[in-house]
Amino acid sequence: MKESLSYSLPARLQKLYDAYDLSGESYLLQGPHLTEKWLQIKGSSGIVGQQVSRQVILAAWRVADDESNTTQALFLTMFWGYGSMRFGRRNTRLALDAIKNGKWRQLLDIRASAASNTMQAFTELADLRIKGLGTAFQTKILYGMTGTVPIL
Repeated sequence: MKESLSYSLPARLQKLYDAYDLSGESYLLQGPHLTEKWLQIKGSSGIVGQQVSRQVILAAWRVADDESNTTQALFLTMFWGYGSMRFGRRNTRLALDAIKNGKWRQLLDIRASAASNTMQAFTELADLRIKGLGTAFQTKILYGMTGTVPIL
């Protein structure tokens, strides 16, 4: 049954199914692998082939306490969300540029409020108007910050 189901899935779902299956059915271990092109983005971090999973972004946001760590958490979240989509690198560059000059501090304030009031944090994140960061990625960032927010 399991094998017949996997072969009837569209290609993108097949890839997700395989990742879930290979991770021992632990969704926290799923995620794309960093590529050389992604690591050319100013503010990026990691090594080629490194897997960026849910677990990795949760850990990155947990230790974000300065500009460098917050930039890294945002980069990893953007990469995790975009994977190989071609316009993802452009949007990530825009987002990383937008958090310079203090907006990274506001992200940490939003992280603090997200733990107790997700809707307020979502509104605050939208009000930051970070270029390259739409509603879907706002939910991904809030997920990374809390581990509980549903993702679009």
